[in-house]
Amino acid sequence: MHALGWAGASAVSDRLGPAGAVARWLSDLARDGGLDGASVSSGELDLSSVVLVTPGARAGRLVIGALALVGDERGLAVSPPTVVTPGRLIATLGARRGLTAPEQEASATASRLAWLDAVRGLSEAARAALLPRAPELGDARAWSAIAGLIASAVHDLSRGGLGVGEARATLAGDPTFPDHERWIAIEQAADAYVRTLASWGLFDPAFADLARVRELAGRAPEPGETIEVVLAGVAELDGLTRRALTLPGVSARALVFAPEAMLGTGEGEHEDGAWFDAFGCPSAAWARRAGVLRDDEIVFEAGPFDQAGAVFGAIASLAGGPAGAAVEIGPDDAAVVCVDASLEAAIEREGARAGVPVRPGGGREVRTGRFGTLLDAVSALLEEGSFGALATLCRHLDALAVLGDDNETGELLGAMDRYASDFLPGALDGRWRTERPGDRAILRRAHERVGGLLGELGCPGLEAATPTRSPSAWMPPVRAMLERVYAQAGQGGEGERAWSGFELASVAAVRAAIDEVAALPADAGERVRASEAIRLVLEALGSAADAEAGASRVEMIGWLEALFEPAPGLVFVGMDNEHVPERRGGGGALLTDSARARLQLAHTRSRSARDAYLFATVCEGRCAPGSPAPAGVRAICGRRDASGDPLWASPLLLNADDAGLVERVRRLTGEVRDAGAGVRAASGERVVSSGARFVVRPGSAHEAVTSMSVTSFKRYLSSPYVFYAKDVLGLRDVEPPGRELDPRGFGTLLHDVLERWARSSAGESEDEDEIASCVLDELSGLAGSRFGTRPSVAVRVQIEIASSRLRGFAVWQAARARAGWRVVATEWDAGRAPGGGGSLPMAEGEAPMALRGRIDRIDRHAESGAWAVLDYKTSSGDKDGEAQSPRQTHTRGRGETQRWVDLQLPLYRHLVRNWLVTAHGVSPDAAAPVLSYVGLPSSGRVCERVADWSREELAGADATAQHVVRKVRAGRFLEEGESPVQEGALGALCGYGEHHVRVRTGEGA
Repeated sequence: MHALGWAGASAVSDRLGPAGAVARWLSDLARDGGLDGASVSSGELDLSSVVLVTPGARAGRLVIGALALVGDERGLAVSPPTVVTPGRLIATLGARRGLTAPEQEASATASRLAWLDAVRGLSEAARAALLPRAPELGDARAWSAIAGLIASAVHDLSRGGLGVGEARATLAGDPTFPDHERWIAIEQAADAYVRTLASWGLFDPAFADLARVRELAGRAPEPGETIEVVLAGVAELDGLTRRALTLPGVSARALVFAPEAMLGTGEGEHEDGAWFDAFGCPSAAWARRAGVLRDDEIVFEAGPFDQAGAVFGAIASLAGGPAGAAVEIGPDDAAVVCVDASLEAAIEREGARAGVPVRPGGGREVRTGRFGTLLDAVSALLEEGSFGALATLCRHLDALAVLGDDNETGELLGAMDRYASDFLPGALDGRWRTERPGDRAILRRAHERVGGLLGELGCPGLEAATPTRSPSAWMPPVRAMLERVYAQAGQGGEGERAWSGFELASVAAVRAAIDEVAALPADAGERVRASEAIRLVLEALGSAADAEAGASRVEMIGWLEALFEPAPGLVFVGMDNEHVPERRGGGGALLTDSARARLQLAHTRSRSARDAYLFATVCEGRCAPGSPAPAGVRAICGRRDASGDPLWASPLLLNADDAGLVERVRRLTGEVRDAGAGVRAASGERVVSSGARFVVRPGSAHEAVTSMSVTSFKRYLSSPYVFYAKDVLGLRDVEPPGRELDPRGFGTLLHDVLERWARSSAGESEDEDEIASCVLDELSGLAGSRFGTRPSVAVRVQIEIASSRLRGFAVWQAARARAGWRVVATEWDAGRAPGGGGSLPMAEGEAPMALRGRIDRIDRHAESGAWAVLDYKTSSGDKDGEAQSPRQTHTRGRGETQRWVDLQLPLYRHLVRNWLVTAHGVSPDAAAPVLSYVGLPSSGRVCERVADWSREELAGADATAQHVVRKVRAGRFLEEGESPVQEGALGALCGYGEHHVRVRTGEGA
């Protein structure tokens, strides 16, 4: 074993970084004759006999590049070594020793299909042992997930040098291992998997490696036949590779990025044993080594977008400038280590805004690009057959471009939005129920054009495709579909912009994925639907990189790539305990952590040691006092993930003394404010994180408020600023159509049914059955016209729920009618009813405020002449499913502490007063109408909840309303209030949610 010093120190002191340290060591040892078969002679550095093992392909490329530069420095031509990753070492050793390779390596797609066949082909008893509640055999997606779990576990065993039977025998003596029967079934599935691949003329590389090692172990090398293997910075090796490195005729040396002293005694001999094993992999001692980062090198942020923004503040600090200063830094100066890959897109966007462009070192997922998302949309349409899936495909920019010109596509998107909002359509049936003739023609034409694009794949609602084919047989129609979509798009195409480097690389990746599926034997896997075949293509897609984009961009790399990063400055982002230390390997519940440890597979403790070592060696040296800018490390950790769930910091950030640990935990939990750095973009705009409170101050350009809806008073009482945004400026969140009725849509449906009932001949009926028959018929008619004959499952459930509530309404209404109450008006609009202009009286000298509103129902008692104003409530009700009372919804507190939070029902008195007097001859001095809720809650127990407010309480409601009017007229909108909106765009304006608000700063702000 040989020590190269800290990787961080190499990055600071050597322009070639850690790869340069490896290259110089190889060159020096070859010159001194210390590497078997390597030499320096006749102006050539010959390393061709050496097998160099690096942690990843990127590290290997960096070492090869460094060797070329070292050769230039020393005037030597370089014959490079064979560079492999640990996973390819055994195949390389086998080839060097003359082992014959099997016929053809199985692709990932072929392996997935073979595992699926093997697992579904188990006997019923074996499937029951595998899963007590196994899914139906026809559920390919569920069985694919199960097969993937088994494949991952068996693969890990193979890489550990174990067959399934050997692992089962080892675990059999463990009393905590109850899965003997399950592992017998897994062993049967593994045997079937190998047989299936063999019948297709294919082999699994992990199984083949196990066979190679066993064969090489029984074969003596020829005299002098030694394979020189150098392990450069390899921090983790599986059991099978370790066995291969101890085979006769293999000479292995390990290069570790640590000081020489750590290979000896003192600092080198930890109380728990050596720091490294014989192969240079870190021992458990690393997990307990003291941390290396200072408090000012660690930043805690609220959520994903805040972390992304903090990256560029950290880069600014590495560059030696103050937070908010312009950043002049390039890829040779700093790199971003994206520990949580889900942050990459946000970091790219923030980099563009901050004037510090970044790029993912490993490329971006093709599945998330234009071609992958198109294939995903097509697969979803073929699988679901729903209007929503059709609309998603039509909104894809590439599909939209071939569905019509700009005018046509604008009309199409509008027609689809209207249709989705009006009808919540489910499965496509070829019928378009809209009464707008223009929309009907647009939708039908788009549907037919999509059918033309899909061709032999078929299109739901039009002609169906061949039900099933072999996966490979679906590839010609998939290719043809893509060719039709992109026939007029591409590099240099007239009217089209040239494709980016990433898009061109993605084209190659898509072709390769289609070729991979097309190359499957005709009998590989069961016959599948087109949607399933396209999913196989999507699963085969990898990443693609823009080869031209990296010259001036800061690179984003993964956690395991940081070791060989040559840039002296590193910013780690996503440093939470969900991502580092890395979770245990595959297999999930099939291979628990204790089972993995007993089988000597990678497990939590070994991964903790590995990651602690990697973090230490890349930080040490970079963080040394006096290191020149931009050398250094910053680590960023979020407090919450994208779903809002809390995160905890990685143990690597909490590895401090007691006092330091307490301080960091206080910062993490927000007890102490964390001072994060900002960065000013070249555009002169400042990116404000979602944690910053943001207020758009009301201007004077808006029109004076001359009338108010009775529901807007509640908004003002909750949040004056939200009232300003919604009721003064008219701002609204534009929500995408859902797959089910939202609460408002569900309530509207019931209101419309009850309006039709009230206007029908059954509106005055006292017969429960007649009323029920009427409302259910009206519901059926409305649902059929709006949602069609094949609505979504969610909508069908909601229609049944509505039916249940309407049956309860029929019982209640029949009793009310028998008590003498009759419906006089339904969906009464104050602005349209003769004499219906209501207003809120104000104090002397103040103009009344005109009121707007619609009342669900107004009743009159046939004998007493009393009036009642009824408001239908269709919410689920309280925790017991019962309707709430007006007092519960309108006020908080009791007695002197009572305050009004809603004024809708009390204001109805003023809304109907003029109408009652002018249209119905009611005396102005007559008693106010009864104010009631008619609750239609989830329990189905419909009832009237009469407001029981006293005259004094209603006078208090009027006083509250008058106070609101005065503040509105005075333009008092700046208060956030007790209940501001916390979601959507309006929530962002109040500073809530994961949104970024851009604030203009500087001149002209």
